Amino acid sequence: MVLKCNDVKKIYRILGDAGLEDRSMDLKSGILEIINDNGDIVEYYVDDFRKENKDKVTFKKFWEGYEQKNNLEIQPLIVFGSWEEEQDFRDNVVAEAKSGVEKRKIKKDLESLKTCYLIQDNEIELFLEEEGINYLEYKGVNTENESGIGLVYNMSLKELYKLYNQTGSELFKDNVRLGISGSQANRLRDNFKTKFLLGLYGLNNSDDKDSEFKEKVNEYLKENNGSDNFNGYQNALGNFWFHHNGITIYSSEKFRVAEDKIIFNPLNVSVINGAQTLTHCTDIVRTITKDLKNRLGQDDLKVNNFINQLMDELKQSVKIKTIFIAVNSKLKRSITLGLNTQIPVKIEDIETKTELVDQINMKLEKKNKKICRNGEERSYGGFLLPDFVKAYLLFRDKPGTARNLNKNKLEEYLKEIDEFLDKDVESVDDFFRNMDVFDYVDKWWRKREKPEMVPEEIYAGLSSNGKFYFKSYCKDVYNDAEDENNKEEYFQGIYESFVDTFIELAAPRVIDSNMLKKDDLYKGYQESRRSLEKDTDKAIELFKEPVELVNKYEMYREHNKSKSNRSMFIKKELEEQRIKIEFRTINVTVKDTEESFSLKESFALPSKTFSQFYEIDNYPKIYDDEKVDEIFSFETSYLKKEIEKEFFLFIFIENLVGKLIGIQVIPNFNFSNLFLKAKEVYDDTIDKFKAGNADGFVKASDNKGLHIRPKAKDANDTFTFTDDSQQIKRTFWVNRETVLQIIVPHLEKFQGNIKEKQLVGA
Repeated sequence: MVLKCNDVKKIYRILGDAGLEDRSMDLKSGILEIINDNGDIVEYYVDDFRKENKDKVTFKKFWEGYEQKNNLEIQPLIVFGSWEEEQDFRDNVVAEAKSGVEKRKIKKDLESLKTCYLIQDNEIELFLEEEGINYLEYKGVNTENESGIGLVYNMSLKELYKLYNQTGSELFKDNVRLGISGSQANRLRDNFKTKFLLGLYGLNNSDDKDSEFKEKVNEYLKENNGSDNFNGYQNALGNFWFHHNGITIYSSEKFRVAEDKIIFNPLNVSVINGAQTLTHCTDIVRTITKDLKNRLGQDDLKVNNFINQLMDELKQSVKIKTIFIAVNSKLKRSITLGLNTQIPVKIEDIETKTELVDQINMKLEKKNKKICRNGEERSYGGFLLPDFVKAYLLFRDKPGTARNLNKNKLEEYLKEIDEFLDKDVESVDDFFRNMDVFDYVDKWWRKREKPEMVPEEIYAGLSSNGKFYFKSYCKDVYNDAEDENNKEEYFQGIYESFVDTFIELAAPRVIDSNMLKKDDLYKGYQESRRSLEKDTDKAIELFKEPVELVNKYEMYREHNKSKSNRSMFIKKELEEQRIKIEFRTINVTVKDTEESFSLKESFALPSKTFSQFYEIDNYPKIYDDEKVDEIFSFETSYLKKEIEKEFFLFIFIENLVGKLIGIQVIPNFNFSNLFLKAKEVYDDTIDKFKAGNADGFVKASDNKGLHIRPKAKDANDTFTFTDDSQQIKRTFWVNRETVLQIIVPHLEKFQGNIKEKQLVGA
């Protein structure tokens, strides 16, 4: 390895050996000696991995050389040109690994690396917002700090990104921590990510954007947002300033301000407050940029230019209040501690864990669930003990008991839950899926709207106290594959059905709070459900001539807030005839009298078809087992069950202007003809879990009949992949072209009767 003299000096300085910059050194051995502030010698095994270095070795060879030193005192050190260059290197090294276990090992090795960036310039210029006119200045007034000064500016993320790209984590060398790890950090990062996705949607769909890539970007944003609801996108980036404290940058040397920019040596400064803001923002921007380029074609210059411009607009739109403090180094520590003083959650504030809860948590772990102690972070599947017990009672059709929970019975309920978790696997899986539904209801509840035509005096009791009853009701009604692309509207439709059902059930009584603290009313609902007959023949006869359905559906839409909830309409029609059947709905557009129908969306299969790959004992190590293919046999998979399962398919047919012109019913529909294709995609999915390759799942463009893509309640709904990364939850989808090929023969009769004027809404 060869390094220029100036580069060696910079490495010394970055590593804190400023006093010995001028001594010569021999890097043939790969060992660099640094004397730290305590006067101790620290040894580094170093190599140059900058892109411009044509003589660089592979990471594997570098690591083998490091391990051959067989000295725990020696630390591995890699030189890069920038933070982005380092991240690209890390991604490539992990991507080249052949298996999940190899990826996890490499990630562990990379975590122990020390890195430094050999930037070319000794100074950096950061542009200030509003030409640097709008700012606050404070000068030190005591003798100890007579030359000190504090400056407060608004700066764009784009400028701060430039600084971080030249320094990386060294920028936080004087902070009390580099950031918060674990679930608390995840929550903050997810908060930032949500705002950035919303803001990016606004930028991508602005009036001045006319690009062939717009729709593909929107598809990515929809998948990562968890839905196509982008409410608040107009202010997501503009309001970022109000929601965060900003960052504080310290220097022992003065900052130079020249008109609309501030100038300083990046090696002389340190962020002493706001590390999380900067690290999360930069990481999210880079991740989104990388994802979009991978999706649209990273080798395409036009794609790269479009995405770079879009992300630059995002970074420029995010404003962060930034404090620059230039004071004597003696005050550095007291300022740093003052800015980071916090009251931690102490162990004595946390409830004592019991063996029973620990035992249950061991069973919950594989499902990404956990009973948390009071004060413990509850993101990513965590529940407080009372909330977890309530969820179980809701699942057991006891919404009144859940709402009026007797905490003296917690141990009794926990023993019951512990036994339940050892019973029927499908029931347990159903419970966990419904826990996610209950969690979503909590977030959605404030957005519900009063159903039309329901008097306020009758509605008031359910409106104020009906959430627990509604959660149990959702358990029997909600289908995670049938949310019609708008989860909030889907739940509104379920809510309207819920209100109508229970008001009618309670009549002539008016539902009040006391009634909803008991389970009697819900037992009455269950009794009425038991009278429904699973009668396929009766359903076939009912929908043999579905012409009337069109008019009924239009009337349904007129009297409901949820204007397009097809599945709740069909449910209502079936229950009026006391029929209970499995069904799904899809929406197609007819283009002309001769040919084609178009299908807006692929056909989602239930989430359990995919979650079975990670909701399993001994995950992720199970993928290192030689018998993993036997363990995940396609023959016993949820995917096979779903494609073979028969159901009624209701096809809602619209014309080019969105007017419903027909409903076609296919009884006993299934996807069993996709057996071989489904098995191929299924086996490929196992291979991707083995390899730890989350980007390699089958895509719709692969034309395999099925594909895998995200389907989650929101951007924070994730699971841990075999390479230890957090991935948004996803499921199997039947390609829309495949669905069309199967259903078009069933539409021939309708197609023959269609009139030209119906196509244009006449």
